[in-house]
Amino acid sequence: MQVRSLLMVVAGMLAVAGIAFLVLGRKPVPGGGARQARTGPGTAANSLAPAIVPDAALIGRYTAAATQPRLIANLAVRVGSNLVSVRQIYAADRVRGLFDNDVRPGSIGVCQLVLQVNAVTGASADSAGLDSAAVEAVDDHGVRMAPVEAPIPLAGSTPTAGGRTFTLFLSAPHPDALLIRSLSGALRPTAGGPPSPFTIRDVPLPGSPRLFGDVTPLALRSGADEATSGALEVLLGDDADAASVGAQAEAATASLPYLRLVLPVGRPTPLVGATRSASPPLVAAHPKPSGHVELTFRLGSQERRVTVWDREPVLITLPAAVSSAPTMAAGETGGQATGVLIHISRTDEIVMLPAARTMFPATARSPAGSLVVRFRVGARPIGPAVVPFTMSRREAGVWGSEHTSEAPIRAGGQAIIGNLRPGSYRVTFHAERMSPGITHGIGLGEYLLKRYGAAFGRWAGGVSQQVTVAPAGRTYGATVVFVPRSAER
Repeated sequence: MQVRSLLMVVAGMLAVAGIAFLVLGRKPVPGGGARQARTGPGTAANSLAPAIVPDAALIGRYTAAATQPRLIANLAVRVGSNLVSVRQIYAADRVRGLFDNDVRPGSIGVCQLVLQVNAVTGASADSAGLDSAAVEAVDDHGVRMAPVEAPIPLAGSTPTAGGRTFTLFLSAPHPDALLIRSLSGALRPTAGGPPSPFTIRDVPLPGSPRLFGDVTPLALRSGADEATSGALEVLLGDDADAASVGAQAEAATASLPYLRLVLPVGRPTPLVGATRSASPPLVAAHPKPSGHVELTFRLGSQERRVTVWDREPVLITLPAAVSSAPTMAAGETGGQATGVLIHISRTDEIVMLPAARTMFPATARSPAGSLVVRFRVGARPIGPAVVPFTMSRREAGVWGSEHTSEAPIRAGGQAIIGNLRPGSYRVTFHAERMSPGITHGIGLGEYLLKRYGAAFGRWAGGVSQQVTVAPAGRTYGATVVFVPRSAER
């Protein structure tokens, strides 16, 4: 027993070292956009350190440790008191996987399938096990993929937060297959009893065209018209911000804080992992040559369609009857989630932004605050991007010297300047020198033309403003808006 414990400690140390290597050794994407932390709109912001601001789920996304939970919200199904989801699929070459950004068609051979079983309300994390022999898949060419003997010693079960992962190997699909049309299996209760069958549909195979994203179930403020009218609504930009005022991240997902999306192009797939409803909303994504993505949402007979930019936030408001995401811890209960916040991207790459350099750090006697300023083109967010700014502080009735730095603008269009000592500040944003993110080298004019169809105009609103930063929370400044030249006529 002592030897086993020692081995577990050593394995844990190696895992931590591996994570550190991934975080510190991976090269940032210039001008990339950092995905927001999974706290709901209106919650207090943590101060930003004077360093790289990584994707909020960087470690959970890229470490291979089986103890890291990973729920793909559109590749999941409710099975009694458990939630079964696809966690990963690897081709025989162990290079192409479900989150591989490169589309490399061709036979994937014998594939490694990892399923994840998570407990929901009132269930134990080990209340059910996977009957691996009963797993069967059928691809989009009708080829049956059956369990085969593991070619490498990776098959088996491993505990993860709130459940377990199960690794098995399936025979090769058709060489031209893009999807597993149906993935069927059964869970066997550990306490005995009949098995519970399940089927997950439209699972993309490695090398197939697909889009990526994440989902945050939200408990919107009570009395929101959209959430109580019985209608499905899809909101963008200012409308989404207004509906999200006072919203909190749904507590039921706290132990599984990052719900991912891997969407087969053009095929409607259910957001099972984001709602507790037996009839969850469907989402279908179609990439456009312009760089936009067309999204179609369906709930029952209702359908809504929007066109968004890469990683642009989309808020879906749900009827009150569609309840919150499955609780991931035994005995935990959650309130109703009346909204789902979604980001869709063409790639699953890590994107990073440099945090604003700390210019007026807080002291031990005065907790840090942060300044948040929204950037808009019309009613739509400008981010992600990096914007230069100058800032000065008022001390003893006198304005001090100006300091220059750059602020990250997140996908929702919020520029954040963190770790500020409470007090009065003057800030000027040099928006004309903004570097748009995740566009890999195009200039601001070309970015505005591609995304909004308006390359020429002026920046107005809160370009220069005076603000009083409060301690231990966010202070919201005036919005900076790009006014296209055509709108001025």
